[in-house]
Amino acid sequence: MFCKSCEYPLWNLGARQCPECGAGFKPSDFEFTPRSVRFCCPHCRQPYYGTDSKGHLQPFEFDCVSCSRHISMDEMVLLPAEGWTEEQTRAAEVPWLRRKKIGFFPAWFGTIAMAMTAPSRLIRALPVEGQSRRALWFALLTNFCFLFIGVAMSWVVLAVIGMIFASGQPGHMTGIAGGAAFMTGFFTLIPLLCFTLALFLWALAAHLLLRITGPTRYGARRTFDALCYANGANILAAIPCCGPYMQAAAWIWSGVSATLMLRETHRVSAWRAGFAVFLPPVAVLAGSIALVAWLLSSSAGPMHGSWTHLQTNLQAERAGRAVLNWARSHDGVPPLHAAELVGAGQLMPSDFAMPPRSNDPETTINGVDVSLLYALAPADRSAAVDRIVSILPEGVVAHRVGDLVFTWHGMTLPPAGTPDARLWLAVGFSAGRTRLSAVCVDQSIQEFGIADLASRLNDQNQVRAASGLPPLPDLSGIKANTPAVRSVEPSP
Repeated sequence: MFCKSCEYPLWNLGARQCPECGAGFKPSDFEFTPRSVRFCCPHCRQPYYGTDSKGHLQPFEFDCVSCSRHISMDEMVLLPAEGWTEEQTRAAEVPWLRRKKIGFFPAWFGTIAMAMTAPSRLIRALPVEGQSRRALWFALLTNFCFLFIGVAMSWVVLAVIGMIFASGQPGHMTGIAGGAAFMTGFFTLIPLLCFTLALFLWALAAHLLLRITGPTRYGARRTFDALCYANGANILAAIPCCGPYMQAAAWIWSGVSATLMLRETHRVSAWRAGFAVFLPPVAVLAGSIALVAWLLSSSAGPMHGSWTHLQTNLQAERAGRAVLNWARSHDGVPPLHAAELVGAGQLMPSDFAMPPRSNDPETTINGVDVSLLYALAPADRSAAVDRIVSILPEGVVAHRVGDLVFTWHGMTLPPAGTPDARLWLAVGFSAGRTRLSAVCVDQSIQEFGIADLASRLNDQNQVRAASGLPPLPDLSGIKANTPAVRSVEPSP
């Protein structure tokens, strides 16, 4: 028997106060292994032994067989029975409640193991009152680990891949690392807050279902404590690499543990406990699936259109940024062909067309599939880019790769020149060829429908004429293997 505040041994004490910290206590506050403790009469030291499931005396009050005085269990002086050590007298205890004594990590992992393998024993050992805050802390810590490890591993892998492609560009590498750190924190803390709210609602719903189907031994706090400790099984989802595949098993395991705990602590049947535990999350999951299905069926067309339009904007924006970056390091001279941007690491092959688009006629140029350039060795990649560039005729005005038509030919870009900010650098076609996105020299995006192409092209050609550039033809007629060239004025 040890003080619950400071773990000081309370054996052989007639006073009901801890000598170390002054905290009050009663023998009935503790549970013992049956027959492991001598309850001695405070008057004559006659020993008695606890035989019930908590190691307490039955009955609680009686007349001493030796001195005939009326005594109660809480008056008695306690000692370990002969042949029993102090530690052996302890009944099963929740390790999490003893973390100051045994250490944080042993207590945490011990409670996880107990929740997964002996949930009924855990709830029996859990004091009835004043444990909800500790139970919530245990659940939050366990789920934080599973969310952090699962999310962090994903973003770290993506960050490493991004850094490989951005090698040699320190600013980009710093941005990728910072973005990965931000996304890890965001996708860990936000779900954790949602989980906390869901846990309270789950406990409330589960206890309500228990009360609807019959009486319960304790109140809603006890149900909440059981669900918190049952979350120990969620640690399965924190296994590196395997965690995402273990989430379903972790959830089922947690549900089974919670069912066994509620059955034990509320003295209810297994079907009542299982019904109370599983119905709320199953109902929420079914409702969410139904809602998502309805939203997808009612807005599949608009959602697809919005996504492809956004993708087209991003393609054009990346293309414009890439050519301006190239020009800054080449005295304002743009690349001969967009394939050079891939060879230099300024663009990814997927930037030209939404995947999967391998062997697409608009991404295969002079026998070279642009989408496969990164799969080539550096020397072979350089040769493939030269082969693509060789297809450009003299007087080229625009060329195409995938969904993008590039119109920078003949321009002198910053830092060597100051072209009109309205000039188009590249124009992206949406997947359905219904909308276009043009990126300008100032990196702004012009969006318009295919029906407006002729009028927008006329306006652009006026800007080009004022800049001394030849007019652009109908962009929809430009193909990857047939670049547009300037028209030759007939001789007078």
